[in-house]
Amino acid sequence: NQDFTYIYFHNPYINPAVSYLVGVDSIGVVSFLKLMPGTSLTNILKYQIEVDQSSNCIAASVYYDSLNMNLFKYDMNGNVMWNSMIGMGSLSTITSASNNDIYLSGYKTFDSLCVKKLTHTGILLWEYSYKNMHALWTWPGNLIVANDGSIFIGGMAIDTLTGNSTTSLLTLLQLQNNGIQMNEYVISVPKFEYSPFMKLNIDAKNNAYILGYWNNSISSNPSYATT
Repeated sequence: NQDFTYIYFHNPYINPAVSYLVGVDSIGVVSFLKLMPGTSLTNILKYQIEVDQSSNCIAASVYYDSLNMNLFKYDMNGNVMWNSMIGMGSLSTITSASNNDIYLSGYKTFDSLCVKKLTHTGILLWEYSYKNMHALWTWPGNLIVANDGSIFIGGMAIDTLTGNSTTSLLTLLQLQNNGIQMNEYVISVPKFEYSPFMKLNIDAKNNAYILGYWNNSISSNPSYATT
């Protein structure tokens, strides 16, 4: 909303660590300051927000040592419209559709990438899991809803599909809007030793593009795949 801004920030340097959601109006006046529930880890995947078409904010937080994230929906006055324990350990993306339905991507357990779709009132419509990814090291990036309603999701993870200890998998998935898998593209890349980077985007014709980068002792060259 051009007249209102949501800011979500985390302070990991106090004990316990805390997260805040702030609402700021068009002239810079703070409308509300909310302490988010939970005392979370510093992992960036723990903190995601999205603003829907009605200018409401969807924000997530997690408790320390918990794999169950809290998802909250706030209005522009900072009032909680609803909250839900979504059964996921981390989120990489919260996306709101034109009808305010909510799409989530991240991991549910340490061995599967997960995508969920919720109504604007927080009711779960469907859930999809992709078990061939060791999600502890997965960076599922940029869930995108295409103009035909299909869903693209990319990820990069240690190879649990073949058990090969020297490779990782750069993966692109396309789902129907009911959560049924349509397409899968997987390319093997050198196993990364540090946090990988991947980026996903699509064009007007629903062609998808992913870029993956890793840093290890075998290779530091970037790899890309398109479908």
